[in-house]
Amino acid sequence: MKRILFIENDLQIKNEIKSILQSSGFYTITTTSGKVGAELAKGDGFDAIIVDLFLNDETGMECCKDLRKHNLLIPIIFLTNNKEEDYQIEAFNSGADDFINYPVHKNEFIARLNAIIRRSKIYLKSYDEASFSNIRINFTKQITKVKNKQILLTSTEYKILKFFVEREEEVISRAEIIDALWGVNSNASSRTIDNYMLSIRKKIEKNPSCPKHIITVFNEGYKFVK
Repeated sequence: MKRILFIENDLQIKNEIKSILQSSGFYTITTTSGKVGAELAKGDGFDAIIVDLFLNDETGMECCKDLRKHNLLIPIIFLTNNKEEDYQIEAFNSGADDFINYPVHKNEFIARLNAIIRRSKIYLKSYDEASFSNIRINFTKQITKVKNKQILLTSTEYKILKFFVEREEEVISRAEIIDALWGVNSNASSRTIDNYMLSIRKKIEKNPSCPKHIITVFNEGYKFVK
């Protein structure tokens, strides 16, 4: 049985979503506290974490950042009615893997959740490490070192890098990246991808304005070269 941690402080929403999850065969644990949720996530084998934006003790983004600081590989999904792109980019940068808009439609909600969990498990199994130039990446442990100095990347940045490393020197469109990481119905946009690429370059490239590894292909997308 798949296990879900649901962090939500609105009692009505919490009960509604918990009922949907349980009726769909998910074992669900709920809490209203981001800090309690982070502690639960560290010690129990959850398949996904669903987080609301506003919690009793911190924001959903703060909770997400705390989870990622401990290198937790569990998919983190924001439940929100905020569709503003800047907000979504900020949430992705905090370590979120996807968004599900509230109010939810049960069948779509469960299908999206299952797809996110499935992609996460495929991602973890398919590749482990990569080395190029003076960069060493362990995708499973989410550890990156540049010139032996550890660099902090978000969970989504690891997924993007891994996707590119596995398709070395292939030109990959922004739409392909969105589909592979979040699915075709995701709220992510081309701007979301461009922001991630900018962030990754700043962290691993010697000269981010003239990148050696994450290359922009005009009007087509990006490609990775060693």
